[in-house]
Parts: sequence; C-alpha cells; structure tokens
Amino acid sequence: MLKWLRGARILCATTWVACAEQRQPYLGGWPQDACAEDTVGMGHGVGQVARDFALVDPYGEAVHLHDFCDHQVALVAAAAWCEPCLVEAPELGEVAETYEEEGLLLVVLMGENRAGDVPDVDDLGSWAVNYGGHGNVIVLSDPGFATVADFEPSGFELPTMELINRESRVWAVGQRPLDFDFGPFVAD
Repeated sequence: MLKWLRGARILCATTWVACAEQRQPYLGGWPQDACAEDTVGMGHGVGQVARDFALVDPYGEAVHLHDFCDHQVALVAAAAWCEPCLVEAPELGEVAETYEEEGLLLVVLMGENRAGDVPDVDDLGSWAVNYGGHGNVIVLSDPGFATVADFEPSGFELPTMELINRESRVWAVGQRPLDFDFGPFVAD
C-alpha cells in the first residue's frame, strides 16, 4: 500500500518499510510553521482551536490548515461562477498584499468551478494566476464547500470568510470579506 505522508513528497511503501513523516516544503512555497504538530483542533466555533483540514492546492498537494499556525489566516469561500467572488477577488488580493508583512495568509477555498463541478488543479491555478499574485494567497479545492459548511453549518452565502488567529483559534465566522476591517484582526 502506498500513501502520501503529511507535508511530504515521498511515497512510502507502508507494508514493507516503516517511514518516518518528513516535512518537506510545499511546491507553492506555503509556510509550514513549527507549531503545526502541536496544534490540536477542537471545533469551528469562535474561540475554539480550529480543526485541521487538508485540501488540494494548484500543485496537487494536500495543504493543511495547521501548517499556518503562526499566521493570521483568512479563509475565503468562493466559486469560479460566483460573480460577487470574482468582483471581490482583486480587492482581496490587495488586502493580502497590504497585510503580508503582518503575516496574513489569504486562503481561498474554492468549492466549485465555472460548471459547478469540483475544481481541479487547473481551475485552482487559473484563479491563483488571475487573482492571487502574492505569496500569501493560497487557493485550495474545497469540494462542495464541505470545509466552509463545517464553519457555518446553518448555511452561508458566497463569498464568506472565516478568520483563524495565530493561536489557530477561530476569531470570526460568516464575515463578508470586503465589509471587514482586517486591521484589528492582523494586529491581534
């Protein structure tokens, strides 16, 4: 049996060889903070340590939320067919650039491509090229918005945003991205 190990780019034959988990840099250059292995998620409510998730990036790698435990993280739910998402994306890129020095990571959780299907790596890459442009904008596939639904189980409208602070605690949920003042969040 072959399996990918978290943050690793080596395949281990687990039936023949015991492989130690080795953290390797992400191809996209995303950070892997040292506290990731010590972070234990509790839930998705405000004040709780957010549960970890692993979603695919434009390079086909599984990216873990807890790898960003020393950063302020804005999780923005979007879809390639969502007109408000497309309108807000360039402005959110500017927000990411403005607060990059303060450690803000903008993580776009793309739930559907233009056809309403699960976004593939090409869809993610296209969004990243068109609206990312900064090293602190990461686009991940969130099939059917499953991760977003965990944060907002009573429903949500696109675009929506969840905020995770440097202690990996949920700071806010259900925020409209461009109606939000990022200053107090990144200063916290």
